Amino acid sequence: MDADGKLYEYKVSITNQYNFNFNARFPSWEDNKARIERHWENIEGAWVGQRDGMKITDKAYVPTSILLPYLLEHFERTKGSQLNKNFRIQKFKELNNV
Repeated sequence: MDADGKLYEYKVSITNQYNFNFNARFPSWEDNKARIERHWENIEGAWVGQRDGMKITDKAYVPTSILLPYLLEHFERTKGSQLNKNFRIQKFKELNNV
């Protein structure tokens, strides 16, 4: 939460792997979509950070207005049993340029 009370999701990694996991898929796309949308309802965006020991060496931010449509499109066209999207930090940063 920031000073203005806005909420953010954050993930920190030493392996440059950032997972956005929404559990097992429901049979219907509408139910999956609703679950993902509910998760992001009051969240401004997501921060990811690469760390070496206790030092953050790189970071990236993507607002929900960009991340949510990307995740929905990704999950709608994939068929795995889990709703899990893995990013490396560079690919996550590139979402801001799409």
